[in-house]
Amino acid sequence: MKKLIPVLVLLLLSLIWLTSCSKEQHHDPIILDTPEQSSIVTEDLTIQLKGRLLGEGMDYVFYQLEDGHSFLGSGRIDRDQDGEFDIQIKLDKPPDHQYIGLYFYPDENKDGEFDPPIDTLRELKKVDLQYQPSN
Repeated sequence: MKKLIPVLVLLLLSLIWLTSCSKEQHHDPIILDTPEQSSIVTEDLTIQLKGRLLGEGMDYVFYQLEDGHSFLGSGRIDRDQDGEFDIQIKLDKPPDHQYIGLYFYPDENKDGEFDPPIDTLRELKKVDLQYQPSN
């Protein structure tokens, strides 16, 4: 019996390892081609958003831009039939600071409208951008 215990433990650990390997892994619901991390935003205040939305029920997401002190813009991104999007957005105003955060959120209450107190509870993705106006 004592010789059987190590074999049973090894078998149990192998089953646990195989089960954990076969579980579906969490994938990023937003694949962003542009902008990349630390991309530059110039004084025209426009940003090209290009990428894909993945997953069941991900027909659109909301975005919000802020500089740590002020909200600079928000809106909705709708995907096409292939799950892709390619839009240009514009900040509502220039940021007060060099750094801009671009955040993506799901529609938590599924009403199609961006409701910041509700929809910003779960962040899907964040991209850090830099504001560099020409001198």
